[in-house]
Amino acid sequence: MKALVIGCGKYVRAELDQIERSDFDKVIGVNRAAELFGPVDIHVSLHPAIYAKKKQAYFVSFVQIPGVDEVFDYVWPEAKSDDGHRSGSSGLYAVKYALERLDCQQVVLAGVGMDSAPHVYNNYAWKQAEGFRHTWGKVYPRLAGKVVSLGGFTRELLGTYNPPRNVATHTKR
Repeated sequence: MKALVIGCGKYVRAELDQIERSDFDKVIGVNRAAELFGPVDIHVSLHPAIYAKKKQAYFVSFVQIPGVDEVFDYVWPEAKSDDGHRSGSSGLYAVKYALERLDCQQVVLAGVGMDSAPHVYNNYAWKQAEGFRHTWGKVYPRLAGKVVSLGGFTRELLGTYNPPRNVATHTKR
């Protein structure tokens, strides 16, 4: 199975223009991206209090509250720290779900560059990105060879996606 994970990184629109959504078995929208870049098959968030009440699809989060369809743990064992668990962001949570629950052989990231640039919906720097990148580095061995990205830090870490050669014969989803 092959999944597309869509986040709200600054360059998400340009990254989505590089691919055909119909090439993917599942499309996972992270947080607000599920609203902005739908339709999606699965809506994933570490912020269920914000997004569960306006979910765009089957909704996955780490805690059961009204609107959550499935509870799934966000903790990667190697990402534990002395002061708690490091999530690596809702984007990495979506990757974990795709790999562990959907058993995806390939996950492609769009708008999940993990850069400090603003999100697509605001104009201020994302200060938490640097801390989240640390967790991506810790879980890299689990991602290598299965997860690729269309931009940013995650593309540098994981490599880029090379779409199928007959892209012109596909239609956008």
